[in-house]
Amino acid sequence: MTDHLSEVTLWRNEEILEYLKVSRLFNHLPDHILSRLVPLSEMASYPVGSKILEEGQVNNQVFFLLDGTVGVYAGTEFILRLQRKGDIFGEMSVITNKPCVASVVAETQVELFSIQANEIGKYTEFDSENLQNTVYRLFAMILSEKLVMTTEKAKQFETINRILKQDIEDRTKLVDALRIAKTEAEMANQAQRQFLANMSHEIRTPLNSIVGFGQILLQQAKQLSLPQEFVSYLENIEISGINLSELINNVLDLSRIQAGKLRLSVENLNLRLLIQSVFQVNKAQAIPKGLRFNYTIDAGVPEMICSDRTKLNQILMNLASNAIKFTPANKNVLIKVLREDDWLVFQVIDEGIGITKQKQKSIFDPFEQADSSTTRRYGGTGLGLAIVKEMTDLLEGQIELDSEQGKGSTFTVKVPLVEATEERVELQWEDYNFVRDNQVLLIEDNPMNQNMIRALFREFGIEIETANNGQEGIEKIQAAQTKGNLPDLVLMDMHMPEMDGLEATRQIRNLPEIQSIPIVALSADAFIEQQEVAYDAGVSGYLTKPLQIEKLLPILHKYLRYDKKTANVNIPTKKPSLPLTDALNQQILEEFKILVAIPHFKTSHISDQLQRIEKLCRGYDTPYPKSLKEIEDAVFSKRAEHAKNLIQKILKDAETSSRH
Repeated sequence: MTDHLSEVTLWRNEEILEYLKVSRLFNHLPDHILSRLVPLSEMASYPVGSKILEEGQVNNQVFFLLDGTVGVYAGTEFILRLQRKGDIFGEMSVITNKPCVASVVAETQVELFSIQANEIGKYTEFDSENLQNTVYRLFAMILSEKLVMTTEKAKQFETINRILKQDIEDRTKLVDALRIAKTEAEMANQAQRQFLANMSHEIRTPLNSIVGFGQILLQQAKQLSLPQEFVSYLENIEISGINLSELINNVLDLSRIQAGKLRLSVENLNLRLLIQSVFQVNKAQAIPKGLRFNYTIDAGVPEMICSDRTKLNQILMNLASNAIKFTPANKNVLIKVLREDDWLVFQVIDEGIGITKQKQKSIFDPFEQADSSTTRRYGGTGLGLAIVKEMTDLLEGQIELDSEQGKGSTFTVKVPLVEATEERVELQWEDYNFVRDNQVLLIEDNPMNQNMIRALFREFGIEIETANNGQEGIEKIQAAQTKGNLPDLVLMDMHMPEMDGLEATRQIRNLPEIQSIPIVALSADAFIEQQEVAYDAGVSGYLTKPLQIEKLLPILHKYLRYDKKTANVNIPTKKPSLPLTDALNQQILEEFKILVAIPHFKTSHISDQLQRIEKLCRGYDTPYPKSLKEIEDAVFSKRAEHAKNLIQKILKDAETSSRH
């Protein structure tokens, strides 16, 4: 054990000796003098955050940085950073024989050694004047890169002193300038955040009507059994509106990332549906370019997982959109989902323009693209990959890039795999049977949003009351209270004339006779801190515009009354399946015949046809859903023959059954 420690010490001593040979202070001294200094040096290691020197401390040591980074602070004000091997500090307090005028703090794990000031002169044959002049010269060199000194000038103490004083004055001016710049940067950042918040509100308000009316039309189309093509158009409107909303979230998230305020919102989600949604939206971009755009999900990947759906969607949407954007016609883009032990792995593979090795190092930085011509030719802000990287880090995942210029790129995202503990029940509005005399008050100043939400609640059989601002809303609640007929639920917009939603909520919570009424914010304000302000004011829940049915339904389920058949249901259950009629079964089989005739390489056509069949089966007691999933797995895992056999078996079984 002793021999091992001796080896470690000898190695450290050799390292110090080699360092002294290249040190600006000692490199002119012969080896035999340097070797006498080594035993007098103290090696020290400091953890992150520890103070090496403290302002006001008496110090008689000169410190030499071996590894790591230290910051120099005057009080709490950052002055400069030392991170180069060989940087020196502590010498000024030695020269002036005064306490330290600044603190030195380890910003990383730091290794350094120090020498007692009196020992330097003793063992290097320096006199005190030479030592003083030499250290002054070093300090001046560190403080100003503009200072050019000859050997002759360095020996003149008066010249060095004058230069040093000037440099200190310059440093003081620099500190003042940095303070001003910091204040201006903070003001600019606040202005940017306010601008983004305002733009988000202005965009989300009309988008709320687009998505809301689209959802109403989609529901009515299903109830009226309109042609499937018409239903598909409405579904595309709904999906595109929701993805536009999430595109706005991308911009907002960049601001949240910069402020360190981005948070996870974990939920059980259907991974297959998420991938299909990303595929369907991006397919609209791929088809006009003539791209072969497909996806595969390995058999070992669970259908239900627990993660942040919005973050995963943003990651995949950005990567898929980029792949399609940078891939020329008649090439391939593929989304792959697979499982590696406890990791869920997403790969987006393209045959596009690729990225040079040099640019791969900075491709995840904000506003970065492969080169300036990329922006001119393909457009874009360069934010997508930066957001992907931040989202992946937030999910405690990893992202990798494998790319070759002219041949394409593969982006691989790995996130921890957490399987859902129980299958999420997909809430559908037809699962609800609300009591018709539920009282709902909407406090909203936008007439189009009023009309949309009124039409939405009519689908539930509920007529709502409206108010145009917070003051009017309070008056209507008080009038209802005097009649003993308080609203069961208040939906409150946040931005309104005369009295906004925050002030109205605060006043309601301060009025004993109406303070217990449920108030759910319905706002275009999407920042987390804006939502926290609303909760502090007293709202019971928060919905962001555009309003999405699947997020509204749990709110209604919580606060509105059901009829006797569903009053005690905690989680909505799906309605019993209807019996399959011969006519519908024949229609489904005809669609299977169309499916088996589609060439296996036209996976987007196959996907559309599978969805068409699945929608025909929805709500009916059919034997086909499990087979549809098996066929889809076979198609997208490149087992075309197996998929064909599955379809032919369905048709053969149906034919056999009809004979009996």
